[in-house]
Amino acid sequence: MAAASYSTDLTDITTAESTTGWSALGGGASGLATNADSSMQGTYGIGKQITAAEKGQVYGSGGTTIGSGRHVFTWLFLTTPGLSAALASRGLCVVIGSGTTAYCQYHVEGSDTYGASGRVGKCYAVDPSVYTSNTGASPYRTVTGSPSGTYAYFGGTANITGSVKGENLVVDAIRHGTGVFVTGGDGGDPDATLTGLATKNDANNGTDGYNRWGVLAPCRVASSCKVR
Repeated sequence: MAAASYSTDLTDITTAESTTGWSALGGGASGLATNADSSMQGTYGIGKQITAAEKGQVYGSGGTTIGSGRHVFTWLFLTTPGLSAALASRGLCVVIGSGTTAYCQYHVEGSDTYGASGRVGKCYAVDPSVYTSNTGASPYRTVTGSPSGTYAYFGGTANITGSVKGENLVVDAIRHGTGVFVTGGDGGDPDATLTGLATKNDANNGTDGYNRWGVLAPCRVASSCKVR
């Protein structure tokens, strides 16, 4: 018999608590800053103002080995979704590449996909082994340069169609892995529950951990949730 245990194999690439290792993508002044207002994990995310342009920010890991079957989990928050381009036109993208001129953009949101209830920070999971261009139908991907199998830059971009004030794209914790593990909760011990797992998944404090794993996401149905 053992008490229920909730754990994960997600490995941090960055928790985005400082601008160290981060650089701008898409030209122009970097304008990167720690952002507490729109952070999703820990205390800060990395914010950038993008106005009437397609730009973003990436973290240089120096090279990260990502095994087969593992995904990259990236927290993104676009505070101006109404000014983003459509999904097919790279409204919001996860970026993974071998260099700042060799990367794949995985289209994850756009002005045509954001709903009123979805305008918050989300964790997007993508398979980094798939980095060929696919612009004909969803899932859309756009490739710049010739990215190799070396994963060294991680982050996000937004394609903004109008003028904005302040930082509107925030990138937070980026990790790679497969998901979560639930063990124990047998015999006389309390059973493991989806609610218990969700509590651990969402924790962001010094007692339960600065987790925000992003593996579970709430459903539209009250009191239920889903595994990504």
